[in-house]
Amino acid sequence: MNKRPLKYFFVKILFILTFLLGAKTALYSSENKFCLEDDGFITPIINSETICKEIITVSEFKHLINISHDKRSKSLKEFRILAEKKPIKEKELSKEEVKKASKEIIKKSTLEQKRLKRLADAKQKRIENQKKLLEKRLQAKKINEEKRFKRLQDLEKKKQEKIKKKLEAKKVKDRKLKEKREKIAAAKLERENRLKVRKEKLAIAKQKRLEKSNESKVTAKKDYKEENNKKNENIKIEISTDLKIINLKKEIVKKEMFPLINKDIEKWKEKDFSYEVVQNMNVKSLKELTKSEKNLIVLIPKDFDAFANNVSQNQMMSKVVSGLRQVPNPEFTRLEAEIRDKERRAIMAKREAENFEARLNNPYRQSSGIGWLDILAVAADTGGAIKYWDNYRNLQDQVSSLVNDYSNTPMTIDKKMYSSYTYLVNNIKAEKKVSYNILFFQNDSFMSKSFEIKEIKDFKIASGLNPQDENFNSLNKKYDSENELNVWNTKKINDQKISGLLVQLLNENSTAQKISNKDAFKMLDSSFVEEKEKSFWGSLFSSNKKKREKKVASIPKNNEYEILDSRFESVVVVKTGSGLGSGFYVKDNEIITNYHVIENANNITVIDKDKKRSSAIVIKKDLKRDLALLKTNAKGKKVSFFNGAIKQGSKVEALGHPRGKKFSISQGIVSAIRNESSVYNVSGTDNVLFIQTDAAINKGNSGGPLFLGGKVVGVNTQGLSKKTSEGMNFAVHFSEVQQFLK
Repeated sequence: MNKRPLKYFFVKILFILTFLLGAKTALYSSENKFCLEDDGFITPIINSETICKEIITVSEFKHLINISHDKRSKSLKEFRILAEKKPIKEKELSKEEVKKASKEIIKKSTLEQKRLKRLADAKQKRIENQKKLLEKRLQAKKINEEKRFKRLQDLEKKKQEKIKKKLEAKKVKDRKLKEKREKIAAAKLERENRLKVRKEKLAIAKQKRLEKSNESKVTAKKDYKEENNKKNENIKIEISTDLKIINLKKEIVKKEMFPLINKDIEKWKEKDFSYEVVQNMNVKSLKELTKSEKNLIVLIPKDFDAFANNVSQNQMMSKVVSGLRQVPNPEFTRLEAEIRDKERRAIMAKREAENFEARLNNPYRQSSGIGWLDILAVAADTGGAIKYWDNYRNLQDQVSSLVNDYSNTPMTIDKKMYSSYTYLVNNIKAEKKVSYNILFFQNDSFMSKSFEIKEIKDFKIASGLNPQDENFNSLNKKYDSENELNVWNTKKINDQKISGLLVQLLNENSTAQKISNKDAFKMLDSSFVEEKEKSFWGSLFSSNKKKREKKVASIPKNNEYEILDSRFESVVVVKTGSGLGSGFYVKDNEIITNYHVIENANNITVIDKDKKRSSAIVIKKDLKRDLALLKTNAKGKKVSFFNGAIKQGSKVEALGHPRGKKFSISQGIVSAIRNESSVYNVSGTDNVLFIQTDAAINKGNSGGPLFLGGKVVGVNTQGLSKKTSEGMNFAVHFSEVQQFLK
């Protein structure tokens, strides 16, 4: 059993007893004054050296002893106020009051002892924890030192192994390089041999090709005539004598791109069929026509579309002059060799002439004895001498001329040094087409089908050609240009003969669908409404049906993980030859976008969320506000514009196609509304009202709507680069847009 706690316990009891006795005597031996401490405890003042903030008398003590500790200071103030009014005589303390005071003193002393004990225990624990923590740190440091030493040893081993591997790899690499060089040399010889054989084969093949081409031209003419005859036979078989064709003239965008449909006067007689161009046909006139005609075809122009796809890309090589270097002049060497040759030949001619002269002047020349033979020999020697002297003089003149040229010819000439570069050839398949809705009226019923007339052309457009290339002009002529592609896209479809058109229509008659007269009339005139009275219940159910159908149509197709925003029914992709932007419907067939989206565009195509394409044309533009209004053949849901003041900090959403990511939404707040200068403002004056927002606006968002809830508050026009600023984007204020539309 531990003796220390018992000892401590007895000491404590002794201390309390002495304290109580001292306190009791102190209560009577004191000057009848007490101290009210901050925590509410009352203690006697034994001597004058005791420090106390609030000294109370016996009467005050009697009043406070029965009050709780936390209310004693307040009660003291109230008691003193009453005491000032009515002075109270102090009496001696009763036994009960003395007991209460002694209890408070004991309570405070025990609490103080407990607090001191807790502090001592906490200090002891803290010391023990610090010792344990120090031991752990020393142990961890020792373990870390051992690990670090081991890691250094492992690293040194790995380093040595890497050095060995590198040396081995270098040996293998050197051996492979040697083998590769030998292979390249052998392949070069083989390639040269193959090239020789190939050239010979190409020469033979060229000759054969020329022979075949002459034969194919003759056979092609025959085949063409036979095909034309067959087509004419088919047309005559398919077409009825009472057929009537109507090419409806409809006011649509890009109507000038539709082909003219001409009669084949040579092949078809007037009695075979009748052809009529109707400028404006309504439902009433069509109904009347169906009464008199039994075999009728109506061509209803629908839309025009032009686009180009990059099918493939080839990398080509060419050369460009990179510098000059001096090389021996071959003309100088040739002249030098020719001068030596002429001098040698002149010397030989002179020797021959001198030999002939020596024979003539020889006094010891023997005669043949026959006079005429001697005369012939002298004449031959004289002629030889004259010939060789003339030859000598000519050669001397040539040598002097060559020496003159030789002195004016440089020893070296500048030879161009070439470096290779690559350029790309894009193989582009361009297509333009016009689409029709076709109505067939036969046997008192309508059939409908879609019909297209297409033109396809391949273009090869080079990019990356170096203007310093010596063959730059010839290469430019060899390949097509982007301008040629644009011109072809903006050129109308070639005119069609009725013969060819009817062959396509009637041969594809199986794809036509039977439709009601009501739908046929609607196809001809979208404003047609069937005149039929409906009952109250019928109209009620029909309206509900329409609402239900509208709800079903808004459900996204082929997407189980996303519900698309219905506001995208008003948003389209605005595509040009140089890129794409955004736009939105402000009327059934009118779309607003930024001017810089469609600037210098030859063809504009709009694509809705269902991937339906349609042509568009610019009917209005405003460079100050950077706005443009497009008209299209398609129809969409027009937006509603906001009206009133916009609260700063309001949440807004930008809809569009950032970086080609079609039909995306970004969200932000209205940072401010301020006057700024637009892109096309030359003067730089702040004369256009913009909405500043931190909603992300990237390339492709231009021309799209900025929504505040379900209302449009602006047209997204520009976003500043993150290198310049962060989250500072702009949209043309709706008031500017409304002024532009008015």
